[in-house]
Amino acid sequence: VNNYNYIHSEDTGTYLIQTTVGLRSNLHLKFARNKKFKNTEIACKNLLRAESLTRQNNITLDGGIWDANGDGLPGCTPLSSTQCLRFVNLEDLEIKNVKVLNTTKYCIFVNNATRVSIHDVFFNTHSDGIHVTGPAKNFHIKNITGYTYDDFVAVGGPDYNGYAAYQGNCEDFIIENI
Repeated sequence: VNNYNYIHSEDTGTYLIQTTVGLRSNLHLKFARNKKFKNTEIACKNLLRAESLTRQNNITLDGGIWDANGDGLPGCTPLSSTQCLRFVNLEDLEIKNVKVLNTTKYCIFVNNATRVSIHDVFFNTHSDGIHVTGPAKNFHIKNITGYTYDDFVAVGGPDYNGYAAYQGNCEDFIIENI
């Protein structure tokens, strides 16, 4: 991932992830909608993570089935901090055409972000589907389906200690067709 700006795969197999994949600025990932990425580690964690002290920008995730395998890993409980797709301190993020499955916490977590589009997403989780904490500005969230045991889309300021590195207001949100 670190040596490329664009990764495209129409392969429909399963890719086993043993450690969190770190994302960086100007990275565009495009996968077949039925390309599966599955967590294989014993410890609960994020499958994808874009988080840095320096602000990252221009990241796209298009497609794929992201299976945190929370039900199949020892030690994963609904209280575990498994946020399957975690994005912190960034701008210009687009997430589309993805399925996020079997998380023990949030499917998609976003904190300290500007200009974010999340659309055409299906999830199945023991907690929130999309969880946004401020500061957050200029979000468009639409066409979200699936099942949760908590909030479908949660937007708020300060959150639980340890979940959000930054705290602030949320403003300019459009949420439709959920």
